[in-house]
Amino acid sequence: MTLGADPARVSIETRFQPIETAMTTDTPAPELSALSFEEALGQLERIVQALEQGNVPLEKSIEMYERGAALRSHCDRLLKAAEEKVEKIQLGADGGARGTTALDPES
Repeated sequence: MTLGADPARVSIETRFQPIETAMTTDTPAPELSALSFEEALGQLERIVQALEQGNVPLEKSIEMYERGAALRSHCDRLLKAAEEKVEKIQLGADGGARGTTALDPES
């Protein structure tokens, strides 16, 4: 982006360069398994923002949507894994910690 340029007129390719770069066939997108939750969520947020603006060509929109769906699944898997690690503290009659149990997602 050049100095003095109207941000509303800057192309989607300029504002979302990391996503656009990741979406080209010359530079493959990083493997999902290598992305942290925060990295995947950041990419997903940029994709959603770009698609909501509606300035992306149809073919690119489809590619970005597919990448977004994969990122969402990856984030869901990471959240589930983190949830399984969370433990609930059991309190004894005296109010002190008695032990831990695995988180029951149903309760």
